[in-house]
Amino acid sequence: MTANDMNGVARHGPVVLSVPQRLPASAERLAERARVRLRLATLADVPTMARIHLRSLPTEFLPKLGRPFLERVFFPGLLASPRACTYVAEDDAGVAGLIVTRAGMRGALGEMISAAPFSFLWTVALGMATRPSLMLDGIGVARQLLSRSAEAEPANLAELFLLCVHERARRRGVARALIEHSARELERTGVALYRVLLHADNEAAHATYRKCGFVETRIHRFGGVFFSEYDRTLAPRSAAAAVLHRSERDGRSLHLPDRAGALAMG
Repeated sequence: MTANDMNGVARHGPVVLSVPQRLPASAERLAERARVRLRLATLADVPTMARIHLRSLPTEFLPKLGRPFLERVFFPGLLASPRACTYVAEDDAGVAGLIVTRAGMRGALGEMISAAPFSFLWTVALGMATRPSLMLDGIGVARQLLSRSAEAEPANLAELFLLCVHERARRRGVARALIEHSARELERTGVALYRVLLHADNEAAHATYRKCGFVETRIHRFGGVFFSEYDRTLAPRSAAAAVLHRSERDGRSLHLPDRAGALAMG
């Protein structure tokens, strides 16, 4: 597909560009194969999540702002947000991966700033002062968030905001286990559509999401960079069941069968 073709797709709205490769496996089976336990993240996980984010996505804008920004602003803000949910995958060595979901992108930039305005402005200003090229990156990210926030969002939409896996745990299926677990939890809270935005040239990521039941529906262009939009339709619970689940979710972890627990320890 040429650049002109991709511009046409972005202008004319959603079209189906691919189909999922298979029906997604259950979160329990994937966690068992990956030898991990899945649970909600806590503030105690923030330093490790920041390290994994830095090592996994070193060329992205937020990691470029440095570890203090991730530890003091970004991850605490996500954990405090009523619109976001963060899960981690643990093995015997500690946190092996993390996933963040969010109820749409509307207001994401403002929420990040309002969570810790002084720390946000100070760390961003310091990062840009020491690395002037970050100014252009920051403008691009802000424009992307504002552009997406202005779009009409489907009802009951959630976005996969961040997914990172520690290098020691790669090629074990940790990413798929996190994706499936988050999808199941979103269904329980009443979400009907799960969306993720990927760099258009990241073929490995595209393959992973197709295996998890996502379908490529649209291509966007932000600041000269192309992104593929993938959607997965979920089967949400009733409204009453969703409210009950949200009220009980805090502090819950995914309890694997005894055999899975033995594998996770082995």
